[in-house]
Amino acid sequence: MFKFIISKSFFKQLGIALITLTLILWVTFKWISNYTLHGEMVVVPNLVGLTLSEIKNVIDEKCLRFVIVDSLYDKTRKKGTAIDQDPIANFNVKKNRTIYITLSSFNPAKVQMPSLVDVSLRQATAMLETYGLQVGKLSYVPDFAKNAVIEQFYNGNIIKPGQMIVKESKIDLVLGDGLKGDKVSLPNLIGLSRAEAISRIVASSLNVGVILHDASVKDSSIAKVYKQVPGYSSGINVKAGKQIDIFITQDEAKMNGTSDSLQLGDE
Repeated sequence: MFKFIISKSFFKQLGIALITLTLILWVTFKWISNYTLHGEMVVVPNLVGLTLSEIKNVIDEKCLRFVIVDSLYDKTRKKGTAIDQDPIANFNVKKNRTIYITLSSFNPAKVQMPSLVDVSLRQATAMLETYGLQVGKLSYVPDFAKNAVIEQFYNGNIIKPGQMIVKESKIDLVLGDGLKGDKVSLPNLIGLSRAEAISRIVASSLNVGVILHDASVKDSSIAKVYKQVPGYSSGINVKAGKQIDIFITQDEAKMNGTSDSLQLGDE
């Protein structure tokens, strides 16, 4: 049988190798830990509603960074304040993480005014919606081109195609009456949402009059029309351009109990 004799020198060299390997691994993991800031997490603060200077102070305290990536006009928000952030508040991130912020613009967005002359009311309405604009007051003048746009106005003045205008502005339209002074059918608006009723009124060559909310309305986007003036009745015709007043509610009793007494009004 063979005998293997292991010298003391072997154990000494093995010990040195193990110690060296341990030191190398320790240094490596320490470097990785420092490089990745392992365990050094911070909670993302809520920046929404803060001004730029306030954002900078909060971000510096948290050892974070920030970049303004966009600005949007929001008339419901204070100008120059944050309206969105990524990552969101209370999210855990590493130090020096960049927070991407959207600010509320000081000035509303503008668009070019389209040319509506000679197009139909239906086409004009669609074009205005595409540009982020709204149909304003409709008026009729004697002209062969029935329901075709004759002129386009903004704040009482003719607005030319290509002119820059604030989004959501209302554009008043002058339309041809076909030289007949025709009357149009009165639409039934009962049960429609506010937006649906406005769209139906304009599509019927009529004007939106007063919009009245009762005390139950907390969110007009989901409220419904429970009364209109003139009141709807089958077969009623009114002159093109006539104003239609609507009354909206979120009261279920009113919405489900729309009787003739609620619909009829003075013409």
